[in-house]
Amino acid sequence: MARKFFIGGNWKCNGTTDEVKKIVTTLNEAQVPGEDVVEVVVSPPYVFLPVVKGLLRPDFHVAAQNSWVRKGGAFTGEISAEILVNLGIPWVILGHSERRQLLNESNEFVADKVAYALSQGLKVIACIGETLEQREAGITLNVVAEQTKAIAAKISNWDNVVLAYEPVWAIGTGKVATPAQAQEVHADLRKWIHEHVSADVAASVRIIYGGSVNGGNSKELAGQPDLDGFLVGGASLKTGEIYYINWRNGMKAKEDPRSNNRNEESEEEEESWDDSEESSSSESCCPSSSFNNNKEYHQNQNQNQNNNVLVVAGCKSCLMYFMVPKQVEDCPKCTGQLLHFDRSQTNDPTSPSPSPSP
Repeated sequence: MARKFFIGGNWKCNGTTDEVKKIVTTLNEAQVPGEDVVEVVVSPPYVFLPVVKGLLRPDFHVAAQNSWVRKGGAFTGEISAEILVNLGIPWVILGHSERRQLLNESNEFVADKVAYALSQGLKVIACIGETLEQREAGITLNVVAEQTKAIAAKISNWDNVVLAYEPVWAIGTGKVATPAQAQEVHADLRKWIHEHVSADVAASVRIIYGGSVNGGNSKELAGQPDLDGFLVGGASLKTGEIYYINWRNGMKAKEDPRSNNRNEESEEEEESWDDSEESSSSESCCPSSSFNNNKEYHQNQNQNQNNNVLVVAGCKSCLMYFMVPKQVEDCPKCTGQLLHFDRSQTNDPTSPSPSPSP
């Protein structure tokens, strides 16, 4: 059963009105296939929901970052599912690790939220994931299975549920599970759903990945057969990163990115760039566990890094600057011509000199 690729952007507690409008403008200009190929959902803070919904292109959708566990009433600071429905907001993120940890939301409480939101007609991005200590103890699958089990006990229809696997140790840290590790967790979770929920749900439910996803690592992650998309955090606030993750890697091609064999040695490397502070310090690594048999992958990653020297480049058309590999000639935002500034060509690190595009 085909599972539509999913791209979600969680803006968390960030943004001003002007910044939000700038991000929406970038999204509206993105060249992407139709909704039959990919689903795009962005999640701004509550106060910006009406603004984003009013400005965002109709084939992209909006999600709230939380909703209350039952009907509204004397619950100061909470937002009910009914309010979201009244605003025309179709999606909600529930069970994010930041709320599980900082606000002590238990598996059962999150499951009750999911069930109530679904009962009111909302679609749910349900987040699951393990902590650093749990991963090092080798109980990743046990943890995500228990979180999923609590949800499964409260709902019978999974049609409007997307599971977002977000290893807690990778959220906002710059660390990211390797493609092989992410695939292993996703595959094991899908197997658990097959055995404890149903074969149909296991085949149809989308399991997406979140945890320091950015333009530099999304291509290889997207190639995993059980990884059905991304829930992007900090990088979704960067207009350039949005373009890269949503347009060049996940959605430019008409075919599903998971259908491509990412392991063929002869495959041509796609051009990549990274103007995000978060992603520039990213490490393709994770703590040791039963899932970290990936020595060969790290060796390949190190080789790729050696072959992919980054330089500062400025676009002549949109007048924006990016950090890109030397071989990239086109602007990631407007496809205009880039002018490269390669500091390795001069002995004076404070005086970059232009280097011709290859």
